[in-house]
Amino acid sequence: MLLESAMASSEEIKKKRKQSFGGDDNGSNEQTQLLDFDIVTRGCTQSDICRMFLASLSLANSGNLKIEEGMDGYQFEIVSDKVENPMETYRAPSTVE
Repeated sequence: MLLESAMASSEEIKKKRKQSFGGDDNGSNEQTQLLDFDIVTRGCTQSDICRMFLASLSLANSGNLKIEEGMDGYQFEIVSDKVENPMETYRAPSTVE
């Protein structure tokens, strides 16, 4: 849910930037896209914001998201949109031979 919301926000920003500046958006000179956490969670309830922040920590732990603390709050950089479920391949140390 968080990753999809962040990616949708990223696409909206790219479209607005393309309309403002014109030209192709082929990514050849694309800078790192940082999304503000408050933009991603705009219109959400407080409990949803807590869930999204916890999900962002999980995504950052798995390498899908980089979290940076800015002056106005947290910012996200989407590193990868491939989501892996680490619990499917997790083996407890006591079961590993």
